[in-house]
Amino acid sequence: MGERKVLNKYIPPDFDPSKIPRSKNARGAKNGQIKVRMMLPMTICCNTCGEFITKGTKFNARKEDVAGEDYLGIRIFRFYFRCTRCSAELAMKTDPKNSDYVVEAGASRNYEMWKDTTEDDEAKAKALDEAGNEMRALENRTEESKHEMRSLNARHAGISNADALRAMASAAKTEDELYVDLECLFTLSVRFVFDALAYTIRISFSERSPTDQACFSRDAERLNATRRRRAQFSTSNARFS
Repeated sequence: MGERKVLNKYIPPDFDPSKIPRSKNARGAKNGQIKVRMMLPMTICCNTCGEFITKGTKFNARKEDVAGEDYLGIRIFRFYFRCTRCSAELAMKTDPKNSDYVVEAGASRNYEMWKDTTEDDEAKAKALDEAGNEMRALENRTEESKHEMRSLNARHAGISNADALRAMASAAKTEDELYVDLECLFTLSVRFVFDALAYTIRISFSERSPTDQACFSRDAERLNATRRRRAQFSTSNARFS
């Protein structure tokens, strides 16, 4: 057993790899078929015993290339597997044209309603839905226009990495400025409210001391400056949006 676990193998001096016979088929293939583990892509009914084999059932199948058949250069494969009840051989092959599978022998595929729905049926259903409903027709036309505009914008968009970085930096800076403005406005508002409550206790403005009058005027000027900055910030955002 030890000789199978070494990393280096002895190669004699007269070894010639070209003299090793090679098989025409893949390793383990028999008659051009290889064994694969697959999952049933649809629900079928066995024609021999009537057993229903549901979608997702796993099988050990034999796969081979369908000779003389392809679709736009895409190879078509055939799979052989057996029924889970009577062990009858069933066969199916790939259908690249419709992105589906076709049951060839031994079983029949269950009816699937979505396969009978075509583009004409969808168009008729859409027209029937819009008949007598102007709002639904308007909504559908609006969605189609939005989809076309998004497609055109994505097709003609030429945004470089530098432009994206600058936009991200400006957005972050704008958020920071907005946060500072809101924090300053909140602080001044709270201070102004407390000052107003304190001032209402006194009889009139004339009884206040010169120091109180100066503080009140200074707070009022700060609040007005903050309001002006908020108005400028809102105007600039509305301009760029």
